[in-house]
Amino acid sequence: MTGLTRMKTVGLLLVAFAALGACGGKIPFQTGAVFGEARLLEGVCAKDAQAVALEGDRLYVGGRGFVAVYDVGTDAARPKLLGQTDDIATVRQMAVQDGLVYSVTRSEGLWITDCRDPKSPTTVGHLPLTLNSTGVDVAGNVCFVGGSRSGIGFVDVSDPTRPQLVAIVRREPVESQSVAYRNGILYSGEWGGRGVTAWDCRDMADIRRTCYHPLVSNGDGVCPQGKWLYACTGWSSADKEPDARPHPGQMGLTVFDLADPSQPKEVGRVDFEYCKASGLDMWIPRASGTGKLVFCAQNLGGLYAVDVTDKAHPKVVDRWVKSNGKGETLALRRAEGHASLLVASVAVGNGVVYVAGPGGLGAWAIPAKGATPDRIDRGTPPVNATVRPAPPTVPEGL
Repeated sequence: MTGLTRMKTVGLLLVAFAALGACGGKIPFQTGAVFGEARLLEGVCAKDAQAVALEGDRLYVGGRGFVAVYDVGTDAARPKLLGQTDDIATVRQMAVQDGLVYSVTRSEGLWITDCRDPKSPTTVGHLPLTLNSTGVDVAGNVCFVGGSRSGIGFVDVSDPTRPQLVAIVRREPVESQSVAYRNGILYSGEWGGRGVTAWDCRDMADIRRTCYHPLVSNGDGVCPQGKWLYACTGWSSADKEPDARPHPGQMGLTVFDLADPSQPKEVGRVDFEYCKASGLDMWIPRASGTGKLVFCAQNLGGLYAVDVTDKAHPKVVDRWVKSNGKGETLALRRAEGHASLLVASVAVGNGVVYVAGPGGLGAWAIPAKGATPDRIDRGTPPVNATVRPAPPTVPEGL
């Protein structure tokens, strides 16, 4: 090796070590192994988007006062806007069943939008709730609402134009941030409770919690698929303090075995790069239909692609971030704790993933190798949706 070659080699190593130091000793996963060049969705709604959901060939986007419907069957990478309604509150999360969109809007409760005619979506139902409505899922005639510290709400939606509250359940520790239902069991990501809970809700007259499993940090998004459950964790309340320091291991994806669906058992975990608090708690996993990849919306950390082929040893294989366009380098934004504009939601399509986020991100279609739609089968829905087992209660002071 010549002296000049040796000097060049040393220089490259120094640059590499400097880069490692700038991002907390971890190499940023932006390999191009999964993600391609993103495309902003058409339509005025894109800049205010916050939530995405997919059903069949229809992509639904919700945000500041609207729900929009896109066709993704013709060209998944270039969604075509079909219709939009502008008469609801700001959508935080949404779930879809048979062309009906169920949206939660924090203090404004639950909204139901009929999108069966995609060119003329219409808001048909609204239920004000005392819950701070942040998470949502639906199965049959029951809609489930994660209501933060106020518990979990169960709503009779047998008549979408007149949704009615069945019950609110709460048992410590609980701060339900997101919910997902599969075949009689409701899974809840607990924020302040720092865990995952499972609820037997096959019968609305007999709702029972069956499991609480602690997580390393605040729980949020949950995604059941087959015999597996994926759960995202985000930053803790301590990160809001001015002198907060990174806490490695807080942010990541935990894998649970659902051999017994009512008793999730942790089998694997992968950590993500630390990301400072944004004031918005949004950490959502969505599985590809193949069961080999999980895509995680990670707030200001961007979007992660995680290989979960080995459930005990999941690994990050790619990452997508979107700069704020003001000229800051990615390294500078990482030094500040912000890798990306806020990614709040993700849906997995055919060879593409869709993301949305407030604060300037909008809604995007991102080509993604290995992405296939997860044809969600919620299984047997709850019975006795019209029962009213007891007057719904909310803890005092909430």
